[in-house]
Amino acid sequence: MAEAAITHKPVKVIAVGDEMSATADVSGDLMEMLATTYVFILMAAIREAIQNGCDAARRAGLSFAEGVEVLLPTSANLMITIIDRGAGMTKAFMEADDGYLSFGSSTKRADNRAAGRLGVGRWAAYGYIGEATVETTHESDMVARAYWQYRGDDGKPKVRLASERSGTRTGTRVFFPVKETDLEETYRAVAWLKEVMQLTMGDSFSVDQPSLLPTMLPEYSGVPLSLEEFDPGLKGVIVHPMQRQALKYNRQGLQQGSLVVLTNHEDGVGGLPFHVQSPTDHYSVFSYGMVVEIPMSHRVPFMPSREELKYTDEVNYLLRRIDEAAAKAMVAKAAELYSRPDLKSLAALSRLLGAGTKSTAMFPTQAFERNWCGLAARDYKCPQHKDMVAATGGQVWLGSVKLKAPADLRRVMSDRRVRLKHLGSRERGGERSMREVQSFGASLSVPVGDGKWGDIQFNPAEPLTLVVNDVPKFGQKRFRNWADSQGVGIFIYFQGETPADAIEAAKNLNAPYGGVLPVVNVSSLPDVERRIVGTKVLSTFNKGSVVYYDVKERKQAAVDMSLTAGDGVEGKRVWLEKDGGKLSGFKDGSMLAHIQEFSGGLPDVLEVAKVERLYLLNPKQAVALRAALADVDGLDLDELKEAADEGDGDARSTLETAQALALWQPFEEMLREDVLPLPQVTAVLEGKALTQLSRDSSLISLCTALARKPRYELTGTRFDRAMAPFVDVLSGTVHLRDSFTPKHDKLHQGLTLLEKHLEARADDTDERKDMLAKMSGLMERGHVNYRAAMCQLREEFPLLNVISALDAKTDEAIGDFVNAMAAVYR
Repeated sequence: MAEAAITHKPVKVIAVGDEMSATADVSGDLMEMLATTYVFILMAAIREAIQNGCDAARRAGLSFAEGVEVLLPTSANLMITIIDRGAGMTKAFMEADDGYLSFGSSTKRADNRAAGRLGVGRWAAYGYIGEATVETTHESDMVARAYWQYRGDDGKPKVRLASERSGTRTGTRVFFPVKETDLEETYRAVAWLKEVMQLTMGDSFSVDQPSLLPTMLPEYSGVPLSLEEFDPGLKGVIVHPMQRQALKYNRQGLQQGSLVVLTNHEDGVGGLPFHVQSPTDHYSVFSYGMVVEIPMSHRVPFMPSREELKYTDEVNYLLRRIDEAAAKAMVAKAAELYSRPDLKSLAALSRLLGAGTKSTAMFPTQAFERNWCGLAARDYKCPQHKDMVAATGGQVWLGSVKLKAPADLRRVMSDRRVRLKHLGSRERGGERSMREVQSFGASLSVPVGDGKWGDIQFNPAEPLTLVVNDVPKFGQKRFRNWADSQGVGIFIYFQGETPADAIEAAKNLNAPYGGVLPVVNVSSLPDVERRIVGTKVLSTFNKGSVVYYDVKERKQAAVDMSLTAGDGVEGKRVWLEKDGGKLSGFKDGSMLAHIQEFSGGLPDVLEVAKVERLYLLNPKQAVALRAALADVDGLDLDELKEAADEGDGDARSTLETAQALALWQPFEEMLREDVLPLPQVTAVLEGKALTQLSRDSSLISLCTALARKPRYELTGTRFDRAMAPFVDVLSGTVHLRDSFTPKHDKLHQGLTLLEKHLEARADDTDERKDMLAKMSGLMERGHVNYRAAMCQLREEFPLLNVISALDAKTDEAIGDFVNAMAAVYR
C-alpha cells in the first residue's frame, strides 16, 4: 500500500485507492518532455499551480487575493501549498483516462477567460521533485479527495487516491516539498510572480508570510505608455517602464531584459510573465526593463513551458509593430511631460528617462543603469535619440534640475542676514555633513573640494526639503536628528538673524518652483534631550604616567599623557583597570600573564580589534576617567560645534575635551562591540563556519547511499528525522561538511581563554551575560564531530551496526536496507 503526505505538514496517510497510470492524449513523447520543457523547473512548478488556482478563482467570481493563497515553505516545514477556492474537480474527472490523468487534457481548452489550456502545467511539480499531492473538493458530493502524484518503479508518472474525507468547502490544494537548498529561490519565484501580477492586473494572490518575500522588480516609473493611439491595431497594449534593466527571471536573481504579460482585464485573468526576445536589436522595447502588457485577444501563442513566447511569423510581426508604436509613444510622453513646468511632471519625466539613477551629493541623477527609455534619451546610437533630445528642449535630460537662487535670496545671503547649509542624502555614501551654501549667479552651490564649488542639483522625483530654523537657538541638533530619521533626501537648512528672516528666505527660494518644495519648521520637529553648554568648561587633567600593554612587543610600558587630551593619532584608547596584579572584571588570581598565550590569547584578540595599546589604569586614574566620562555624558556635540563656530571659546575648549574623552573605550565594551560582531566570530556562533571538523567514513557512506535516489519509504520515520541534519532522503541532498580550512583559530582560542578568566557575577547585566555566553566554548561550538554523531546513531538504531561501506552496495541491497529501517524504526 502506498503512502502519501496530504496536509501542509508532512504526515503519513495510508492510500485507499488502486494505482492508476497517467496517459497522454497528445503524444507518447510528452511524458519525456516534462524533464526538458522547463528551464526553471521549480519556478514552473510554482507558477503552474498558481496559474491554475487563479483561473479557478476567477471562474468562481473571486479576485486573486480572495481566491488563492500560497503557504510558503520554511526550514521547519519544506512543503509549499497553493490553495484555491474555486469549484474543485469531480471524482470522475480526476480518475478518467481522458481527464486529469491525461497529459495535454484541459478543462480550459475552449475557455478564453483562462490563461492555461495546455493540460501540462499540473505535472510541473512532478518534473521538479518527483511527487506532489492534489486535494480537491467539488460541490457535487463535497468529498475532499487527496491524490498523490509520484514516479513509479517503471519511471513513469503515477496517480493514486490517497484519502477521502468530508469536505468543508469547494476548491483545490496542491502541495509538494521543496528542497532545503531551494528555499530562497522559492521565495524569489513567488515574489516575482506576485509583483508582476499586481503591476499588470492590480490584483494578486495572497501569501501566508509576506515578510519572507524579497522585493524582486525594480521600482515602477508610474508612467504607462498606451500604444493604441499610435497603432489602432494595438488596442489594450500597454508598456510599463520600470526603473532598472533587470526583469527576466533567473535562479540567482533577475537578469537584463523585458517581459510580456498576457492579460484579460474584462474577465480579470492573466498577469503571469513570459520572457521575450527582441524582434530587431538591443535598441528594442523588449530589451531593457519594460513590462509589455498584451491582451489575450491578440492570441499570442507561447511555448508549452509558458516561460517564453512562440515566435511565429505572426508573433514577430506583432512585436515589430509594438516596437514601432512604443518608440512613438515614448517620445510623445517625454515631450508632454517636459512641456509642463511643474515639478510633478518633471519628476515623472525623471522616472521615465532617468531610470536606474544613482545619486551623489552634487549630481543626484547620474545614470548608472538605463532602461529602454533612458537608453534612448542618452545613447546617440539609438534610433530614437534625436527625437528624444528634441522632446526635452534640445538637451539630453539627465533627470535633475539646478537649485535656483532668486535675487531676493541672494541679497540676504550676501549681507549675512541668512545663512544656508546643505545636507545630502544618507544613502549616497561618504560623509553626511552639513556644508555651507553660496550663490554664484542664478544658482546655489556648495564646496566640492580643492577650493572648488559645484551647483546643487536635485531630482524632481525626490525633491529636496527646505528646513527653516524658527527657534531662538540650538535648532541644528533638532534638525539633524529628524533628518537622520528620514533617510533618503536632500535638505537645505535656513538660519537667519531672526526666525522671520529664515522663513522669508525659504519662501523666496520656493517661489520659482510654485511653492511646491516641502517646507519644515524646526519648531514642529521633535525636541531632543540636551545639556546647554553656556560658559561651562570641562575639567582637564595634567599629564601623568600611564601604563599600557604593548600588543606588538607583548610587554608593558609607560607613557606621559593626559586622559583628556587627544594626540591626533590614536583612533581609540581601550582601557582596563589594574590594581596591582588584579584585573577588573577577571577572576581572583587571573593575572595578565595568564591571558597572554602566544597562540590564541589576549594579543591575538587585540590585533584583530586593531588595538595597539591596552591601557592599564590604576584605581585612581580609573575613578578620574569615569568621572570625566560621566561629566561628558549628555553633552550635545553638535550643539557644541555650533556654539564653537559662533566663536564661543568655552564651547571650543569643552568640545576638544569631550572629543578626547570619546576615544576611551572599556576593554569589555571593545570585546562586545568590536570583536564579537566580527564575521569570523558570528559565522561560528550561527553555525556557518567551523573551528574543527571530525569526519566519519561510515556516516559519509550512509549518506551517499541514501542520496542515490528519493527514499519515499523513509519519509516521516524516526530514522528519517534523525538523518535530517546529514541527508535529505527526498531530494538526495547531502548536508555533510566535506571540507574544512581552519581560519582565525587564534582569535577563537583567545576569546575562549578570556572567557575562562572573566568573572561571572550575580549582578551582571543581560548584556554582559550575553557576551560571556557567546565567548564560552567557541572552539567547541565550532567543532562538527561526525564521529560522535555516528556513534549516537548506532546507539539509537542498532541495525546500523551490521552495515559497512553501504555506498558500495547494489541498489537492490540498499533498497532492502531502506525497507528494513522503515519497518523497524517507523
